[in-house]
Amino acid sequence: MDGIGHEAHLLRCDIREGVNMTYAFGIDLSKYQCSHGNDSKLVDFDAMLRHTEKVSFIFAKATESYGYTDPRYGYYKREALRVGIPLGSYHYSYPAVSWKLQMDAFLNVVKPGAHDRLVLDMENHMGLSKKQVTDWLIGALEYLKEKTGRYPIVYSRAQWLDTYVEVARLPKNLDYWLADYLLPPPGGYAKEQTPPPRMPKGVSRWLVHQTGDKLPPLFNCASKVLDYDRWNGSDDDVRAWFGYTEEQPPEPEPEPEPMPTYRARVTATAGLNIRSGPGYTYPISAPAMVFGTIVEVYENKDGWSRHNKGGWSNSAWLERIGDAPPQPPQPPPAVGEPYYGPLYWQKDPRWINVRLGTSASTIGGYGCVITSEANVLNQLGITTNPFANNKWRTQNNGYVQSNLIVWESVQEQHPEIVWDGRMYNPTDAQMIAKVQAGCGLVILVDHIESSKILNEHWVCSVNRGDGQLWIYDPWDGQLVRYRDRYKKPTLQCTVYRRAS
Repeated sequence: MDGIGHEAHLLRCDIREGVNMTYAFGIDLSKYQCSHGNDSKLVDFDAMLRHTEKVSFIFAKATESYGYTDPRYGYYKREALRVGIPLGSYHYSYPAVSWKLQMDAFLNVVKPGAHDRLVLDMENHMGLSKKQVTDWLIGALEYLKEKTGRYPIVYSRAQWLDTYVEVARLPKNLDYWLADYLLPPPGGYAKEQTPPPRMPKGVSRWLVHQTGDKLPPLFNCASKVLDYDRWNGSDDDVRAWFGYTEEQPPEPEPEPEPMPTYRARVTATAGLNIRSGPGYTYPISAPAMVFGTIVEVYENKDGWSRHNKGGWSNSAWLERIGDAPPQPPQPPPAVGEPYYGPLYWQKDPRWINVRLGTSASTIGGYGCVITSEANVLNQLGITTNPFANNKWRTQNNGYVQSNLIVWESVQEQHPEIVWDGRMYNPTDAQMIAKVQAGCGLVILVDHIESSKILNEHWVCSVNRGDGQLWIYDPWDGQLVRYRDRYKKPTLQCTVYRRAS
């Protein structure tokens, strides 16, 4: 249990239902769980995945009033998406300030997508009457439902809601996240117990129970305490509530279409047939193309051309008129013998919109790791690309938590390759030595120079044979000297080499 001795959140008896169930464990975060002024203590999301008590969900503070955004919210949301832990976003409410101003600010920061879930934190009445607080809350609830299609969760304590909210006026199907801290015995907080949290009058069900706000810190938290939560259900229930339906395996992604090699014009005055294969023995698969039709040719075989109109046609009636449409940026040729490619970028139209693992993310948006890995493998003599790499990992347990890469699984996919571990905070000289020794590196960088928050991005080394550290950046498809682009100290790099 990471040495903290907490044994909560095991099999419990739900006294409302009289059945045994497992409550999913979660935490809630704000800027206080990270250091201020420097990045020496950022919440470690990889540690969450290794924790004995699985972290099934996270709630992170996004906004307060209408002019404040939690400075760590972006980091929490990116990291949760990267490791595949569902994350909800909460707003600290000021009932004396326009609910519309606050909700617009909230939505603008969160930009809710398919798996985003919102929370209104209600614990400050600001001297208003019970009716005034209730009117404000109803306005905010209905507005968020109009904008997102669902009501947010209401976070509070039963006593506060009973005192400051006319609960009977609220929508009947609200979800509640209720704070009900357990009494601390000498020396620390009590373990989670069987009973549900205290319920507001007129409320019969709870979704989340915040069991304590001064519990032992986890995951490299800068604060000395951490909030623990339990979900009224299992881990599967959590994921279903966030919209991750994993009962059915995802539909396989279609094979990406190769990039065209050139453009051609139909010269057959009577029209040109399209067949399912390269020859007259194959049936016609699409309506004939009229004279002058422009096609993009993918490949040629035995006097036949496969094109973007859905099949094959006789090459004799296709006049080449120009090069293929503009291609993604390509790096310049290498200056030394050791390099051989190709190098791919993550926003290649063939896979830009392909899902990364089983997550909602795409290769184009978050596929810098698998793209960099594919590029390294190509340099080590393995023919692959980001699409093929992602497909294999998705189908062969090459990801953890939907899209977190299992580095060492590369050896299962390519036995001739050895995953040679990681180097933490390597010097440039150490990385150059590895490259000169014939290794390929996937390098973790902090890609925003001016930001104090860690902004993770992965690039790969390229051996150009000149004794310098060159990298290929999969985000924009540029081959550059490492220090011409990234000035901050290197966080880590993963090392690959060919088997002896």
